[in-house]
Amino acid sequence: MISSELLLVQLAKVDDYICIVELAMSLKAPVSHLRQRFKELGDRVEHNDRDEWRVVKNIVFDNVLSKAEQEERDSLESTVEQAFLWQERVLNYYG
Repeated sequence: MISSELLLVQLAKVDDYICIVELAMSLKAPVSHLRQRFKELGDRVEHNDRDEWRVVKNIVFDNVLSKAEQEERDSLESTVEQAFLWQERVLNYYG
């Protein structure tokens, strides 16, 4: 399935409007899936009466993390969550 982010990247590569059928063919995805992704993108995209789409807002893409960076981030998030849980237990015990 095509993600909204991938669709946005593909649209950003085009200077003007692109036909949804042409986009579906290049992404090898059903037009119905693209329409759903366009709904999710909301006001960041627009279309004309010929069913052509384009990006209308400036986009700031998140940095893509490597697998190791994702694992490190997840580990740190878990550590922080555990710290808050322990803090809550201590406060409940002594409070």
